[in-house]
Amino acid sequence: LDYVINVNLKGTLFMIQAVYNQFFKPQKKGCIVNIGSIYGVVSGDMRLYNEGDRRTPEIYGATKAAIINATKYFSAYMAPHNVRVNCISPGGIFNHQDEEFVKNYSSKVPQNRMGDERELLSTLEYLISEESTYVTGQNILVDGGFSVW
Repeated sequence: LDYVINVNLKGTLFMIQAVYNQFFKPQKKGCIVNIGSIYGVVSGDMRLYNEGDRRTPEIYGATKAAIINATKYFSAYMAPHNVRVNCISPGGIFNHQDEEFVKNYSSKVPQNRMGDERELLSTLEYLISEESTYVTGQNILVDGGFSVW
């Protein structure tokens, strides 16, 4: 419980605070991209995971929902200093998971597959680019449509 809260939520909040105070506030410019999760938007489906593989999904989801909400708060708080704050919430990203998990997970995704890390990186590249200077306070779901059902 504490480990998940410390890493996911406190780690994110401390990093936002440090980067803002040390760099972005004095420079009056910056861009922060937080990492949320689809499980900050929808509840985790425990049918996808092995029996007994609990891993405190309710705490994980709560911390990711908090990061999404903090993104919105900090985007308004930091806007006067020309600092944009956004969030990327990935769905399942393929990382050599076992075949059964990939099949089960993919069946819940309209695109019928897991994501690729490149798809996250292209979203990150957009959010830190000059093309997104009017985008702040957003949570972009990169999930192949998982969250639409």
